[in-house]
Amino acid sequence: MKERYHQLKELFQAALERTPAERTAFLVAACQADQTLRAEVNELLAANEQTSYIDAAALLQEALDDATLPLSSTADSMVGQQLGPYRILREIGHGGMGSVYLAERDDKQFKKQVAVKLLRVGSSMQAQHSELIVRRFRQERQILASLEHPNIARLLDGGATPAGLPYLVLEYVEGQPLDEYCDGQQLSLRERLQLFRTVCSAVHYAHQNLVVHRDLKPSNILITQAGTPKLLDFGIAKILNPESFDQTIDQTLPSVRLMTPAYASPEQVRGEAITTASDVYALGVVLYELLTGHRPYQLAVHSLHETARVICETEPPKPSAIVTRAEVITGSDGRERATITPAEVGRARQEAPERLCRQLAGDLDNIVLMALRKEPQRRYASVEQFSEDIQRHFDGLPVRASRDTFAYRSAKFMRRNRAGVAAAALVTLSLIAGIITTAWQARVARAERVKAEQRFNDVRKLAHTVVFELHDAIETLPGSTPARALLVQRSIEYLDSLAREAASDVALQRELATAYERIGDLQGNPYRANLGNGQGALQSYRQALALREAVLQKNPRDAAAQLDLADSLLKLCGAVEYAEGADAALKLGQRALGLCNGALQTQPASERGRQLLASSHETVGNALRANKNFDGALANYGKSLSGFEALFQTATAPADKARYQRNLAINLRKYGDVEWMRGQQQAGLALALRALEQFTALAQAEPNNAQAQFALSAQHTSLGNYYWEAKDLPQAEAHYRQGLQLDELCVRNDPNNVQMRRSLIVNSQNVGYTLAQQGHVAQAQPYCDKALTELAALLKTNATAPGLLNMAKEIYGYDGEVNVLCAERRGVTRAESQRYWQAALKSYQRSLDLLQQLKEKGLVRQVDAQQEASLQSEIAKCKSQLER
Repeated sequence: MKERYHQLKELFQAALERTPAERTAFLVAACQADQTLRAEVNELLAANEQTSYIDAAALLQEALDDATLPLSSTADSMVGQQLGPYRILREIGHGGMGSVYLAERDDKQFKKQVAVKLLRVGSSMQAQHSELIVRRFRQERQILASLEHPNIARLLDGGATPAGLPYLVLEYVEGQPLDEYCDGQQLSLRERLQLFRTVCSAVHYAHQNLVVHRDLKPSNILITQAGTPKLLDFGIAKILNPESFDQTIDQTLPSVRLMTPAYASPEQVRGEAITTASDVYALGVVLYELLTGHRPYQLAVHSLHETARVICETEPPKPSAIVTRAEVITGSDGRERATITPAEVGRARQEAPERLCRQLAGDLDNIVLMALRKEPQRRYASVEQFSEDIQRHFDGLPVRASRDTFAYRSAKFMRRNRAGVAAAALVTLSLIAGIITTAWQARVARAERVKAEQRFNDVRKLAHTVVFELHDAIETLPGSTPARALLVQRSIEYLDSLAREAASDVALQRELATAYERIGDLQGNPYRANLGNGQGALQSYRQALALREAVLQKNPRDAAAQLDLADSLLKLCGAVEYAEGADAALKLGQRALGLCNGALQTQPASERGRQLLASSHETVGNALRANKNFDGALANYGKSLSGFEALFQTATAPADKARYQRNLAINLRKYGDVEWMRGQQQAGLALALRALEQFTALAQAEPNNAQAQFALSAQHTSLGNYYWEAKDLPQAEAHYRQGLQLDELCVRNDPNNVQMRRSLIVNSQNVGYTLAQQGHVAQAQPYCDKALTELAALLKTNATAPGLLNMAKEIYGYDGEVNVLCAERRGVTRAESQRYWQAALKSYQRSLDLLQQLKEKGLVRQVDAQQEASLQSEIAKCKSQLER
């Protein structure tokens, strides 16, 4: 084997020194009758040209058998030897870097069996490779010393042999590999998934300690007799932040690629930068095998280039599809070794193949395939997120990996709430029946008109029950937005029908206007849980506004009608600012302000009038701040603050006090923001800290109130912005992280809330950007990738909203800056630098494109024009770097 390898290597290197035209004649003469040798050299030459997969030198090195790494002393010679207080009993395993022995403590202090891992280094190895393996062995020792987790094999001791080679003393794990244990115990799919989640917790712990395992596979995950998983073998792990360890970790030499191909991610095969996403991929392969009994790919035994191509290009079949197929497994000699049949797979999981297929179809298919995506940024952002999706599948909740559609979420909600949905369906059917009856009775003879009117009133009462009582009863349920939509959207048809009959009925017009406002809130109110249907919300709010206008026209001096119309204008204001910009919102807010002042002239003590007046000042202040009219914004925020302060002081009901306290906190934050923008940093920070106290108190008082948690997140984001502008990056990062944690909780409970998803995107980017500015670029990238992934998903359903386009423009601009920081950091290779410059160019160009869209809509201010020149300059810089 060794002689063959050296012959192959010499011919390959000699062929590389010749031109392609000269190589054929050279190889014919050099290989003579050995056609197999000639074919192997040609394969390496072809692989060398396909640099997008893997370099040929690395392929050749990976093709080496363990025989090229001979033991410094044979396994038999170590048995009975003494290493420190431990006596070697027998060899229990070996690999490319070392051998593992069972040993016991032999110093008469106490008895304990341990595993001793001893380095393997042979004289035939190149010196640089020997040094690399020694460094990696010492790195493994340092990594294990830093990890304390119940599902990671513990480091107990360490030392060096008399020859100076290091060894490790590890917790001895007597168990079976993960796949063998699951099949031997005939665990069900649910039991396998629960066991897999425990493995995920250990990997996530390692990631939190900045360690990527890089060799996750069933043989490195042993299950004890008690059913406890133990993660082993950090021999080729990667430290994401070497500065956190006492030693300097050298990069892997280009010609040595340490991995197990069957579980290696595409970026590992290509030799690209390794992140936690690589472990997500390997866990995806492990889960695929646990669930189906098959591996996602059939890898060629004799063709390394074909193996690389399959991993990098071929999409694996769905788990639900593969379990119904038979697969022939061949050995290294090309002969059939075993056949995996659907019956065997089902028997090991205690399910019939057809039922197993149904259980895997849908969410489990999507979860596994999301982990196996070729592009790292499209996989789960973390192992924790991967594990959480499995738990969401257990709980019957929507999972990240499945397409986020209304029908999908509604189906999930219905499965979890069968009784409630059945009752709602019964009410809806009754409603439809009532509408049909009313329509029919409207056409009967004059003698039946009284009876028809009674039916009409019955339908009206039923409508009120559905839109208000039933809707309110389920509004607080986590994830109830789709079901609320199902109820309310079914009401739109009969609301339109009732509206046509309401021209002479003021009470009905008011009731219908309130119903349309409820529908608008659900469809797209940016400050409440909504479905992201901004255009639908605008239409519903405008229908409500038309009804309010009609009521007021009949009695222009009616204070209650004036306040109703002001309230409707303020609701429309939020949707208009999000969809059409600040100028349109300002006009609506100013009109609401005038109506409130008019109503209070006739009813100065009206609590509702005072509350709407304060809210109107806040809304006008928002629009003025967006247009950089800071003095006008401060004046309005000040009046809003005074109004809510007075309301808070006089309120007696706990719910009213909490509502006014929240309004106070919001205005404190906005007032502080404007003070900061106009250069009064100390005043702005003091107001922001006061607001934080209020928001924290509200969130602690109502831990299950999503709006209270989200409001607290927004305040942490605001404070993070303050500290970032003040150059206090650690403080900025801390507040951004707290905001992100709250956002993730809110979005997990209500994934359809667009406002919360926007906040999650902003804070993900904020954390990544501040980390990159502090030099922690490796830690920054997952946060930036998460922001871009979530942003792309949100843009699909809100592609034209100016508020979202402006946010996306900023996010892509900051992502460009992060990639520039990555490209310019010390120690980055040229290939890595080029990838970062390419990524920066893509993000800057995307930001510029979004700016152009805003310009076409007439929504570009002077500051945006200045930003356009800056973006063009950054794009030119990236292109210049890429052309070098």
